[in-house]
Amino acid sequence: MYAKGHLQKHAEEILKEIGIQESQRVLDCCCGSGTYTIAAAQLVGEKGSVYAIDTNSERLNDLRQKINSRKLQNINVIEEDVELRVPLQDSFIDIVLLYDIFWYFRPAENKLASLLREVYRAAKPNALISVYPAHLNLHELKDFKDEMGNKGLVGVNAT
Repeated sequence: MYAKGHLQKHAEEILKEIGIQESQRVLDCCCGSGTYTIAAAQLVGEKGSVYAIDTNSERLNDLRQKINSRKLQNINVIEEDVELRVPLQDSFIDIVLLYDIFWYFRPAENKLASLLREVYRAAKPNALISVYPAHLNLHELKDFKDEMGNKGLVGVNAT
């Protein structure tokens, strides 16, 4: 597992490692100011798309400034509560990023189950759901892995 500072510093390298490629559609849930959004956009290229979703207007404005300064045209910024709704069509996304969200979405809480329902709905059947489980202790990590497995996800390996 990577330390948070390492992830932020090396976001593009890490996203390459998980398999983000040109022409894919990536959903960055709870994107904040877009550390991973920007890196993903560079990897998917002009033919790909990144959907950056968050509820924090201030952070989304920071992200918009980054997008404008880099002249990126493949990022869709969405201000929405992912717990309630991911405003994308069914089976649309190739890769979902759930990075550093577990300070808010705690395992075994209803809001995490709601988020996962929306993620599963928007993700293609063989989509990759990449998780960076910051803010979880070992017991919570096991609960999260169990919940992911109970939802039918195969290959859950968050350590």
